[in-house]
Amino acid sequence: MQQYYIEDIYLGMEESIVRVLSNDLVTTFAKITGDINPLHLDDAYAATTIFKKRVVHGAMLSSLVSAVLGTRLPGYGAIYLSQNTQFLAPVYIDDEVITVVKVSEVNHQECKIRFGTECFVGDKKVLTGEALLVIPRKPFQTS
Repeated sequence: MQQYYIEDIYLGMEESIVRVLSNDLVTTFAKITGDINPLHLDDAYAATTIFKKRVVHGAMLSSLVSAVLGTRLPGYGAIYLSQNTQFLAPVYIDDEVITVVKVSEVNHQECKIRFGTECFVGDKKVLTGEALLVIPRKPFQTS
């Protein structure tokens, strides 16, 4: 797990993760959250919708953004203040999702960082948004 302090952060820093959102992960996510909408879990039902097959929970995609922020950039010690998300296209079971966060604003005085957030399936952007976090300063050390 990575840890950055506010002093380490600069505009344009970027980090990402890649995950395949398998049936097992979607089923587990549904159990954890209680979101058992048949659009996510029932092939026959999903076939009757505009998507024609099961789609991954939108909140699951948002949680991938949280995973990057909490473990890679800025990582350990980060505190989530807000996130907004726009879903641009469906993500289907077994799609490989690339989640990217990029520093778009740094407030050193308040230790706040704004990130642009995106998810892609191949070259297609399926999620866009931004997140605001606060992170710690480097510990003061005396010699």
